[in-house]
Amino acid sequence: MKKQLCFIVMSIVFVYIYSSYSCINEIKRKKYIQNTHEKINNNFSLERMALKDETLSVYEYTTNSTGYLLCEGIEKIIWTNNFKYIVGYIELSKQGLCKGYFYINSNDEKDYKFNLTKKEVEEKFGKDIKYQKSIDFINIFGGNSFNEENISEIISFYELVTFFGSILLYILLNILNSIMYIIKIKE
Repeated sequence: MKKQLCFIVMSIVFVYIYSSYSCINEIKRKKYIQNTHEKINNNFSLERMALKDETLSVYEYTTNSTGYLLCEGIEKIIWTNNFKYIVGYIELSKQGLCKGYFYINSNDEKDYKFNLTKKEVEEKFGKDIKYQKSIDFINIFGGNSFNEENISEIISFYELVTFFGSILLYILLNILNSIMYIIKIKE
């Protein structure tokens, strides 16, 4: 009975240790979607709407407006010219309004263009633009829409507590086992 209990406890501890390690490792590699929102200027923002969505959408805000969806399906995106312009590529938009490249000036609300070709973007910004996947971009530069804590910090804290808790449980069970063994010897 004691050996079975020890085996079960050690199995649980091993599962906790393995899951903690793999989860923390995945967070470090940015597999988790952490952020959902990036404000470009007073009129435009980038947002990720669905939890499983790995693309971004551009929302336009006008005066006295909560914002409406302008373009969705941004595949790759980058800040250029020292965070003055945001340049991106939309593979296929469901509305059909936006396809191809676009740019938005973060300092001038009137300086933006959509439906550009690669050549037009290269003429304005140069050929050496290194785009990021939209999921990586929003994780690096974005924030949470509701000003909540970053999910990676929450998961990391939970996994670390679980990891050290499982080690503590293992140590306590070994101490308990040793105490029971000493009591048995004294009897």
